[in-house]
Amino acid sequence: MEFRGWHRVLAPFPTLALSASFCPMRVLLRNSATGLYFVAPAEWTCDRSYAEDLRLIELAVRLNNEQRLGATHIVLAYDSPACNLTLPITNYSEVTLPPTAVLANESRPTAASKL
Repeated sequence: MEFRGWHRVLAPFPTLALSASFCPMRVLLRNSATGLYFVAPAEWTCDRSYAEDLRLIELAVRLNNEQRLGATHIVLAYDSPACNLTLPITNYSEVTLPPTAVLANESRPTAASKL
């Protein structure tokens, strides 16, 4: 799948036609190992002002998964760097449950099994 800009990812969210001045927070992706910020596939920068603003955390996670960016963090960037918040991204497709884990619904008898 070729990346043609994050506007492709925004297609299901037409209400996001907000101006940048309305949103004081930017949603950025940062490589965990290098500390570089995402601009485009195979393009990263050390200057967060040049990083792509994804506007929504959900879009950042989707982009990370679609582009297989690896170990990244979401950075909620504000005007004051002291207010920034960094969130690790967990790829749930790689998370495995221990063999003894049982889903809550599996341990309860159903009404049909009592008949």
